[in-house]
Amino acid sequence: MEKRLQQDSKLRDELKQLDARLEPLRAIEQQFAAPVGLAERTCELIRVRAKKDKVHLPAGNFSASNQTRSRRRYWSAVDVVVAAGVVAVAAMLLFPALVNSRFHSRLTGCQNNLRVLHLALMQYADANQGFLPAIPTEGNLAFAGVYAPLLHHGGYTGETTVFICPSSNMAREQHRFMPPSQTTLQSQHGKALKVLQRKSGGSYGYNLGYVVDGRYQSSWNYRRTQYAVLSDSPSFYLANRQSANHGGLGQNIMFEDGHVQYLTSLKAAFDDVFLSDRGYVEAGRHINDAVIGHSSANPILPISHIFKD
Repeated sequence: MEKRLQQDSKLRDELKQLDARLEPLRAIEQQFAAPVGLAERTCELIRVRAKKDKVHLPAGNFSASNQTRSRRRYWSAVDVVVAAGVVAVAAMLLFPALVNSRFHSRLTGCQNNLRVLHLALMQYADANQGFLPAIPTEGNLAFAGVYAPLLHHGGYTGETTVFICPSSNMAREQHRFMPPSQTTLQSQHGKALKVLQRKSGGSYGYNLGYVVDGRYQSSWNYRRTQYAVLSDSPSFYLANRQSANHGGLGQNIMFEDGHVQYLTSLKAAFDDVFLSDRGYVEAGRHINDAVIGHSSANPILPISHIFKD
């Protein structure tokens, strides 16, 4: 095989293309069974191709044993070349479809998580005069991800994996994820507190509420169709803060009425769900200005930050 690759530049190019096709699968640790009958169909294709080639052995006096060995060596070489072609075609056709199927499966799993969280939020609102969780404006609990401790330790959610998007970076450690209690958060300070705030919300972002007459207010459940309450967490490093949960291609947004949409654009009803009307990651500037913040986002920006910008 190595000798043939050294002699055939076209075969080397095909091998490089195959290797590139396999690259997305290397980041996936899960194991998946091959389609039923794939090995049998591949062997049958090789047999048909070999028969179709009709290659003759060179003339000469060979013993039966020599002819058998020669034929065995010859067909081994042909099998290798034909199999390489079959695998290359399979890589071009099967693997992209497999990766695409995996992408949509995780996208759906993420949407299901958001539906469960939305149900928990509605139960919380019913128990709190219709209001969604209020994020403190100062102190150790002044971050958007405090939603998760409130919902989980308040008995509104069950499995903690509901806070982890299946395609996010946190998914590899989701079995160890646990929203910290308010007592734990209150006892932390410095770098340890910041780490907890950044991770407390899992891989999702939460509504930051809004400001009315200069006073912070948590959102009330009006069941609006275009008011975002949950989403894949916005990213710190992608353009326009697009979520990294799904490869930066888009994000799931959960709206107040309970429907979820996968949006490749951050605009929903002309409202950027990751920024306020004045362009900051902060509480909305009016009752219909929905802003989703990453876990460590504070609803109130320091005055110095606004003047700096």
